[in-house]
Amino acid sequence: MVTAGLMQECAQGHFGRNKALERWFFNGFSASVCKNRAMRILINFVDSEGIMPDYYVTLEAAWLVKDVKSVDDAIGIAISEAGKRLNPKLSKVEVAVGSMSCPACGEIFDSVYLVAKTALVGLILEIKILNAETESHAAKIAKAVIGKALADVPLKAIDVALKED
Repeated sequence: MVTAGLMQECAQGHFGRNKALERWFFNGFSASVCKNRAMRILINFVDSEGIMPDYYVTLEAAWLVKDVKSVDDAIGIAISEAGKRLNPKLSKVEVAVGSMSCPACGEIFDSVYLVAKTALVGLILEIKILNAETESHAAKIAKAVIGKALADVPLKAIDVALKED
């Protein structure tokens, strides 16, 4: 919890001896505005070992590929199209084909379903999210960032892991 003393201490350390800037920060504003400003200052000065860790977020995407003849073609086209839409802005996103297990025998196979020259390919997208507050926050950030590049592609967070140093 941010207390008034912590806000004052943080602001004084940030503003130094600049009394005019310090008066601007505290005078004439409600406590919530001062608290928000103090939180932004605290967040900006948190060291790498601080309160906001990094996460690896794994998303599942359903990619539709039309007019394909084989499962291998569908996989190649889906990965290629996803890579084109993610690059160059999100070149750090790893793209792979998902896998499923057969409910009857337990055998592992690629997550692809091909019917009438149309395939549904399950893709796995992994991205590193920096400075997220919680696992759910990291998942929301990942879905928002990747969702902008892959508009109209359903996304679901399937795994969020804390980045180990």
